[in-house]
Amino acid sequence: MSNMLYHKPNAGYSGLSIVLSNPSRFDKSRLLSGYAGQFFSSTCLMPLPLTRCEVRLVDDSRPLLEGTKVILALGEHAATKLIPLNHSLHEQRGCPWLDSKGIIYLASYFPQDCMDIRDFEGDFHKTHEILEDEHDAQDEQESSLKGELGEKSRSVTKRQNWRFWLEQDTKKAVRLLAHPELFTSCQIFQTKIYPSAEETEYVLRTYKNQDLYFDIETNESLQLTCFSFSFSDTQDVYVIPVTRYNRTLAYDTCHLAKILRALVVAIHNNQVVIHNSMFDLFVLAYTYGLPYGHKVFDTMLAHARLYPDTEKSLGHCISLYTYEPFHKGEGIFDPKNENQERQLWSYNGKDVSTLRLVKEGLLKRARAQGAESSINQVNASIPAYLTMTLHGIRYAQEHIDRVMDDNSRRMTQILRMLRILCGADVLPTSPKQTVNYFHNHCNLPVIARSKKTGFPSLGKENLYKLGVKHQHPAIPAFIAYRELSKECGTLKFTPWITNEKEVPSN
Repeated sequence: MSNMLYHKPNAGYSGLSIVLSNPSRFDKSRLLSGYAGQFFSSTCLMPLPLTRCEVRLVDDSRPLLEGTKVILALGEHAATKLIPLNHSLHEQRGCPWLDSKGIIYLASYFPQDCMDIRDFEGDFHKTHEILEDEHDAQDEQESSLKGELGEKSRSVTKRQNWRFWLEQDTKKAVRLLAHPELFTSCQIFQTKIYPSAEETEYVLRTYKNQDLYFDIETNESLQLTCFSFSFSDTQDVYVIPVTRYNRTLAYDTCHLAKILRALVVAIHNNQVVIHNSMFDLFVLAYTYGLPYGHKVFDTMLAHARLYPDTEKSLGHCISLYTYEPFHKGEGIFDPKNENQERQLWSYNGKDVSTLRLVKEGLLKRARAQGAESSINQVNASIPAYLTMTLHGIRYAQEHIDRVMDDNSRRMTQILRMLRILCGADVLPTSPKQTVNYFHNHCNLPVIARSKKTGFPSLGKENLYKLGVKHQHPAIPAFIAYRELSKECGTLKFTPWITNEKEVPSN
């Protein structure tokens, strides 16, 4: 322990202890050194200065400083050792946990990992077996994680976004340090599981002009196993089972029909707040023939307008906009007994209660970023997109034929231009010919390489990057040809209704 790096606060202890999984490869004389440490202290931690925090390693046996209120565990080893929830870092990151002493724990990514394009720290510390093809390391990790977490826990966080989530998690830790009462907000909700059909129907028909928070769970056949809802004027969350674990109906057919009919009334009379409306509302319409109304607020789409490049799962949104503990690993989506189905119902109820908090936090950030009109625009588009998904879209074959003919003429002219520019026939849609011309014939530097083969790659994004760095006259022609070729490929679709006599008239 005497040789272990450790830093005590020297400007008055704030109550925040930063615990690292290990020193980074740049930490020779102090922890959080190098650019990663600078980014963490100047961007993530501010306005709290690092000099007011304790910085230690997770294997350090020193007792916590008196007055510790929040512990920020950075890295997989620190997260899983300090927070005994049997969840990986990817799952529990950003969600606080309270121990018996009243200390709040919050996990996030290791700062140096957020700076590295791949797992250089793992190679340096020899913490895992290095893959034969180092370029596939991240793909292998993400693929393994998908199988480990399943589809419902929390979608995989891309390495390129780790820096964003570290910053958001750290700022949350600082806020919890000043306002620990934020962590208890979800306790105001009262969950009613398996209420009577009469009560359910009455509640769904009673509330009007409110926010209807709504979430469903389905089986592999897109049939409802349960759904939950809550209205903005009440703190009650209702969990309505539909199909039991033994494949019987939770309510008899008559009562279930009345509940679903009342649900349609509630959807019509209120604004439906939902995460991923293109699934939940689609299932209601596709499987049960229930109309989805015209007033929808999709928190997933709204989040995408605020942070287009980040992950959009409900789990990620909960960690960003709320102070709730992690629950996305609690669901059992194919229950085999009463205990498991009870666990599923409880999980579904928590989704709705946290959805309410997600919307509140999301709108607060939208106002700060001036993105309210953008969010309103995307939500207004939902009914039209759902209708097109369910019914298809009308098209005129003669118009498609005209576009295809025009594109064909344009592509022919571009090939003639390229024959002059390149001095030979080059097909822009051929990856091999494109790479050979720009890298071998023109000697332009390699922008990127394939993760699988290691050979130079000039896909769409890489070709744009090459054009930004090198003003070669052939690059815009290559891009234009590819865009026209892609449009032609999109228009070569098989129509849903093949018999013209079956097409409804205008």
